[in-house]
Amino acid sequence: MTSTPPLIRARSHEGTLAAIPYLMGFHPENSLVFLFAADRRVVLTARIDLTSKKPDATAHDIDDFHGDDLSTQATEPAHLLDDLEGVNRYLNHLVSVSGADQVSLVAYGDDPDTGLRIVKAVADVSPIPVADRIHATTTHFWAACCSSDPEPEPYEVESHEVAAQAVMAGVTALPGRAAVVDLAAGPDPEDPACRAAQRAAARQLKAIKRRRRLPLAEAIVQRHLSNPGMMDATTCALLAQLVDDIQCRDAVWLLMDRPTAEQHVALWSRVVAHTLPQWEVPPLCLLGVAAWIAGNGALLVECASRVRSADPDYSLGRILDDIQARALPPTFWDELRRDLQDDRGEDAKRAS
Repeated sequence: MTSTPPLIRARSHEGTLAAIPYLMGFHPENSLVFLFAADRRVVLTARIDLTSKKPDATAHDIDDFHGDDLSTQATEPAHLLDDLEGVNRYLNHLVSVSGADQVSLVAYGDDPDTGLRIVKAVADVSPIPVADRIHATTTHFWAACCSSDPEPEPYEVESHEVAAQAVMAGVTALPGRAAVVDLAAGPDPEDPACRAAQRAAARQLKAIKRRRRLPLAEAIVQRHLSNPGMMDATTCALLAQLVDDIQCRDAVWLLMDRPTAEQHVALWSRVVAHTLPQWEVPPLCLLGVAAWIAGNGALLVECASRVRSADPDYSLGRILDDIQARALPPTFWDELRRDLQDDRGEDAKRAS
């Protein structure tokens, strides 16, 4: 992935529907999706799951196709029509963080009558103009903005030119939200092979002098970044235990940049997959920030949620929450990284 992904243009309803999975990072189901735009460019993509209580939103760099997710408090999605005041508060919040001047609404599900009723009701309480009101199944869509009694029209995501452009740009869309959850899932805590790898890593760590641990953590990341699949379970466990030290954690965090962010996502996803609960929080945080920098917003949300459940006071976890709350785009990492590097340099001067 390049540091400035090309702008992908969607010039039709079919193009918009083809773009949404790549904007979200996965193919939405049973969802209400909001495309917030400023000057006709998408700056925030929000989603409310119609079968759960978890709302997500994705902030986009103005010239990028990628973004990061934002979890906020909102009305229970299953009762959207019973709490339109809550929906209005949710939309006002997203408008305030995105600066959007219009929004498009897309409902996903099997029942077009319900979907069209939802998008109409939400449009009525939207604080900004609504450009499109669409209901989509996996094969057809109904565009209510074009007719009071819309007819179903066929569409296909994979064969559309927008999807082809996204794939050529290195953008991927997972088959569903469950696939995102899998990327941040740890191992079975009772897995004997994993427990043995953790014990072996602990023995190795005990034999390593403290002053050698930070450069070792950096070396492991740099050595395996181009091919994380080569890391065995013990190496993953050792890296997880090394970054339990905040100095080691921050050192490998600063190795991340936007051109290599996808590689860091792959590396830390592999570490998380081999890390027992005792050591999981720092690797989950590093996976979360790599996901944010890479524009994988759904994965950021999942990592932040897991960290919040495991250790709500963990410092880097709270930074993940702040990134979501402020809907910070991935380009903000460039500034944050410079500040962190300056702070690290000042710390080194004081220590010398």
